[in-house]
Amino acid sequence: MAPIRNNYPISLLINLARSTPIEVIQADLWRVRQIFPRRSERWFYYLDAAFRIWASYRFFYYWRRSRWDIPALRALAERVVQGCLGVSFSSAAEIDGGMVIFHGYGLVVNAKVCAGRNLTLYHRVTLGERFPGDACPHLGDEVTIGCGAGIFGPVELPDGYRVSANSVLTPRRLMKQP
Repeated sequence: MAPIRNNYPISLLINLARSTPIEVIQADLWRVRQIFPRRSERWFYYLDAAFRIWASYRFFYYWRRSRWDIPALRALAERVVQGCLGVSFSSAAEIDGGMVIFHGYGLVVNAKVCAGRNLTLYHRVTLGERFPGDACPHLGDEVTIGCGAGIFGPVELPDGYRVSANSVLTPRRLMKQP
């Protein structure tokens, strides 16, 4: 299924609504297979904490949308798992298939974040609001966010955008760039 490439987050929500959980998870695992072509390399990734973060996000994302969702129980289980993994990765974030996380310690992803296909996150990445009630980033397809980067507020990153390590993006900073 070809992704719809209109404005985010509407096109992303349409694309996620058309994709089944199996298709999204297959896209994630296929991307891991492309990055790590040798089976031995993939096993190291599957045993890494980054894979557990990915698995917990996908599990809670689909639990939240299932008919068996008990919000209090899910929220408690989600907080316990996130505490054990050392991340704050909300299951309400809308992230399409193909997501890969490298060295996922210290990730913070707000509930209102929307991202397209093939998102790559490195450790200590923060995606969220500038202040309570503010809008969150909308990321296009094939976006890579380097170690320690922070993206705050209503920032829209186009397809193929790469955020360098330890950079901070806010709406005002993006307007100043040539």
